[in-house]
Amino acid sequence: MIDDPNSKQRYLKNAIEAARRATELSPNSIEFAHFYANLLYEAANDGKEYEEVMKECDRALKIENPIDPAKESLQEESQQKIATAEGRIAHVQGELKNLQQKSNIASISTWMKNLGNGEEIRLIPIRRATEDPMEVRLVQTRRPIEIKKATKTQEERRKEIEVRVAAARLLQKSEIGLGTE
Repeated sequence: MIDDPNSKQRYLKNAIEAARRATELSPNSIEFAHFYANLLYEAANDGKEYEEVMKECDRALKIENPIDPAKESLQEESQQKIATAEGRIAHVQGELKNLQQKSNIASISTWMKNLGNGEEIRLIPIRRATEDPMEVRLVQTRRPIEIKKATKTQEERRKEIEVRVAAARLLQKSEIGLGTE
């Protein structure tokens, strides 16, 4: 809701620090961890920051005895409508898994944008019934006055293949319903 980007960043940094402190003071609160991870995701804009989001989600998902989110609800009233503590905890865990997957995809996208030194590479899934669902087509857009290297090193090719495989796996997971929100 804040129009000024500098003010927005300042408020976001303060909110992140307060949420981090809340997770330290209440380490079994899955709700506080989810809130903190969401703030980190909002502020993230590179692979390293998205990895931090994934780590916080992973930490929250490993909480052995999470506190019932209804007791400290930061969420809208939808948390209050879930009948049991187990249901509320499962709901927040599902939200954490979705956030973790979004961060993973954002991290790969950011990495791929930087892969070609300014070349943007986007994944476009091909969804035809007769073809393999793992198939992914790469679309490249170049800057108008850009000189492309004639050959890639073996390491560059290996990294590009790893990214393609990781992206294809994420697409496959989202197609079988693991990534539905």
